Amino acid sequence: MERPIIRTTIAAAFAVALLAACDSGDGKTLKDTVVPTTLPPPDTTPIESLPLDGTADPAGDSAPPIVPTEPVDGPMQLIGPWNDGTPIDGLYTCDGVDISPALSWLSVPDGAVDMAIVMVDDDAADVAAGEDPVAHWVIAGLDPESITLVEDDVPIGAIQATNSFGEVGWTGPCPPTGDGTHDYRFELHALAQQVELGDGVSASEILPYLEDLTIASAELTGTYDR
Repeated sequence: MERPIIRTTIAAAFAVALLAACDSGDGKTLKDTVVPTTLPPPDTTPIESLPLDGTADPAGDSAPPIVPTEPVDGPMQLIGPWNDGTPIDGLYTCDGVDISPALSWLSVPDGAVDMAIVMVDDDAADVAAGEDPVAHWVIAGLDPESITLVEDDVPIGAIQATNSFGEVGWTGPCPPTGDGTHDYRFELHALAQQVELGDGVSASEILPYLEDLTIASAELTGTYDR
């Protein structure tokens, strides 16, 4: 019969203590803490992204400009392993391994169906007097989209003419000893149609043929002396 009385007394004491804790001592009763029952809505404000077209963003910054890696417009270019007008490496001559150099080209015009490369010695013949140019190399049937000709390589489908030395393919610079510096000219021809001549055709026959088909050209020169 004593347990109900003890429980009632404990409950009463707990209630008195709770009221005391809520009293600030100045006669005012503290408000109960309000516990939120819902979370605030998410922030759906859109995030501004950097422009991709080079225009300025609200902070005043801009995306870096897109710089082309090669000319989009402009004249066609022929590039070799030496600077234009400088000496040709002896590797490509009769004093070396005598192999054709690696070449590449840029800005081939639309409409080019075939490409050809010619190398002549400008100092070995008097072209102005009607002499045929001394051709060291004529190669045609090159793909305009390949833009590169590997050193000492003849791509599948390409043809090479018989040069002025009676050889099919490349014969490197070999001026007479003591004859002074010779100037060699490499010509790149973009052609309107495929070359329909066979391998081994003479240089004297194919050179005017290439001129008739050319829609754009580029040159690279080099020198050599012995």
